[in-house]
Amino acid sequence: MLDKIENTWSSEDACELYNISRWGAGYFDIDDEGYVVAQPGPDQARQIRIAELIQHYSDRGVAPPMVVRFP
Repeated sequence: MLDKIENTWSSEDACELYNISRWGAGYFDIDDEGYVVAQPGPDQARQIRIAELIQHYSDRGVAPPMVVRFP
């Protein structure tokens, strides 16, 4: 039964729910696959998924919480 329910949730829905436009200041967004991304400025094509960044450093023995600074 659950496989017949259409998933209508979108990244736009997530942006609205979490009010990213208010606190993200153009530096954070949600990509098309639903991941939170950081970017160097508003409307930039370069993005990094926060989950991938955390996984990258966790694989190298750095455990969250962590401070990440972007130039």
